[in-house]
Amino acid sequence: MYITFGLGALTALSKSKKHFVGLTWADGTKKGGLAIQCSKSEYRGILAGLEGITGKKSVDPAG
Repeated sequence: MYITFGLGALTALSKSKKHFVGLTWADGTKKGGLAIQCSKSEYRGILAGLEGITGKKSVDPAG
């Protein structure tokens, strides 16, 4: 089983930025994922919490 964290800021057509933390996983042929919207000030804490729970380091697939 593997888990990856994706992070990034997605910009809508407005001036405000929406920040998301994505989580994907695969267990054999079963795959899944989710995206969590958070504020700019919360997102590092959410990543740290997910890293602590899963034991996996976050990665930025865009960078």
